[in-house]
Amino acid sequence: MPIDAEKYLHHLAEFDLPHDRKVELIHNLVSMMESFVDRGFGVHPVQLIQASARKRDSSAPTDPVESSDTELKEQFDRAVVGISDAAE
Repeated sequence: MPIDAEKYLHHLAEFDLPHDRKVELIHNLVSMMESFVDRGFGVHPVQLIQASARKRDSSAPTDPVESSDTELKEQFDRAVVGISDAAE
């Protein structure tokens, strides 16, 4: 989706970056946001390929992998809380 980066440049006014780098940063951020949205709606290219592979290969796993080990999730949650607290 094309974006008018000039419309958002004022958000980067405090950054000591050349104009072309600010435009590049805006385009990169938009690209990342689009990727998150695509994944949320199940239309990310990786998800589409996985769905296609499952149709072709009936032995492909269709259920998510479950784990009783919660240590990694807890570490992630603590890190996110730390980031949120620092942002406020």
